[in-house]
Amino acid sequence: MLVILMICCILIYGMVMIFLPKNYRSDLESQFVSEFQALVQNIEKNGVETNTQNIVSFSVRNNASIVITEENGKEIYSLNTKNIEDNISADKTLNTVAKVNINNATYHINAVASFIAVSQSYDVLIKLLPWICILIIFIATIGAYFCSSYFSKPLIKICGVAKRMSELDMTWKCDTNRVDEIGKEILDQFYKE
Repeated sequence: MLVILMICCILIYGMVMIFLPKNYRSDLESQFVSEFQALVQNIEKNGVETNTQNIVSFSVRNNASIVITEENGKEIYSLNTKNIEDNISADKTLNTVAKVNINNATYHINAVASFIAVSQSYDVLIKLLPWICILIIFIATIGAYFCSSYFSKPLIKICGVAKRMSELDMTWKCDTNRVDEIGKEILDQFYKE
């Protein structure tokens, strides 16, 4: 019982370690893409100057670097341009580009989001692993003790009554109120005799 409970706990924690970072990244990506599309629409409608607060808010919420350039490549606005691509591997970033027309001029909006928080969440799960293992062993031991005592009590009673019967002591009484297979077997066995 102890081994079964430990295996179940380890499998559950393993699934959390596998699926939590993936789901977290997926949520961050969908938030980033939807907010980027809304930001692009606002910039196209109202211009860059009136949307600077929205750009800053977007950058902070999504841990993103934003660069707006003219069609010829001249940079007109940049925020948090610390080279994310150089410091973080490509699998931990998402790069999105949009082209907008403002007053008959074409601009390119490039946003790069860092998903370093996803790998940090995985690192936290790894750091918690020793404590989780101790907790798993503790919970599995307690659970195994109670489960095994629950199932073994009727069997111990059966053994005690069988021993008394083998000594021809017929003063036994089978006092069980269980309605599961074990309780039914006890009643059937002793009331046949």
